[in-house]
Amino acid sequence: MDNQPGSITLDPNANVMSYRALMDAAALADRRQQPDTAKRWRTQAQQLKTAWQQANQKGFPSFTNGLWPSGIAVSDTTAMTQVLQQQWDESTEATGTFKQTPPNLQAAIAQAHQWLFLQQPDRVWTTLKWFWQNQASPGLYTWGENPDQSGGMPMPKSFSQWQRLRGWVNPPHIT
Repeated sequence: MDNQPGSITLDPNANVMSYRALMDAAALADRRQQPDTAKRWRTQAQQLKTAWQQANQKGFPSFTNGLWPSGIAVSDTTAMTQVLQQQWDESTEATGTFKQTPPNLQAAIAQAHQWLFLQQPDRVWTTLKWFWQNQASPGLYTWGENPDQSGGMPMPKSFSQWQRLRGWVNPPHIT
């Protein structure tokens, strides 16, 4: 977001979820019968949405949560569809099956959520069928994960040290 005064300069996904949080805060203020507070939260959410849309005119980096759960891209589903279609064309065969294992399994599932909101159930079912057919432990909904997917960023250290109780630090599967 170019370090503009008054704007959040975290990654685009943080801005997307901040928008959702502001909209939820406005809804809560409405329920508490505080219209001025609700209006303030909606105004801030709209400002964030406008800045986010301007910063993302040439691309849509938050395609994994633009419609769900954030709703920030609801007003521009055409752009969302174009970006998702490009991703789909690059990662799948003509039959709809993945050319190779998606590098980020969570992103693939998140894209399926977006396709659902774009009323493209065929894409959702194709993705889900691939996941069901490629389980590391069939029936346990467990998938292997690419250990390099973190993008070179070190994994955060746990403050609670829960991994000592579980007996492992870096699980090989996602459940």
